[in-house]
Amino acid sequence: MKLLFGAVAAASLIAAPAFAQDLLQPNAKVAAYGTIGYTYADGGPGAQFGVITGRLGVKKGYFGIEAEGGGGVAGSHVGPVDTHVDYEIAGYGIATIPVTTNLQLLARIGYGHTQVSASVSNFAVRASDNSVNYGAGGIFSINEHDHIRADYTRYDFGNSGGVNGWSIAYVRKF
Repeated sequence: MKLLFGAVAAASLIAAPAFAQDLLQPNAKVAAYGTIGYTYADGGPGAQFGVITGRLGVKKGYFGIEAEGGGGVAGSHVGPVDTHVDYEIAGYGIATIPVTTNLQLLARIGYGHTQVSASVSNFAVRASDNSVNYGAGGIFSINEHDHIRADYTRYDFGNSGGVNGWSIAYVRKF
């Protein structure tokens, strides 16, 4: 994973002049998009979750912002205890770097909030926490409007620990 972050960092340094030039161009297009996908979140033993994740975002040139929301569809079972994600929401700043005409690298950093539940028989407990989230991935273009996105995100809950998330999503540009 360090190699992926290193590659994105190196590519961003090489492409920095192109970023500045594109952002200064008055004709740079604003693109809106939405995604729907699946995220596998691994927080360690007893904390593996499946989450349906949706994102809405806007981009101008290489930079943009996106909002993310998700709901748990698969949880963990440790003995009699069942755990699952109730919801997660987050906001991100994103940067993309074109590698080829059909492939872009993606880096993102943001802030989120997650609520999880644990239950035993008829007794349930909920906990929620805020996180600093960061990650990287790639976007493969099928055509002008349809894309596939795969990415890794680290949800860092500070002293409470962290969760590694891997997602795959369909992207539709509007």
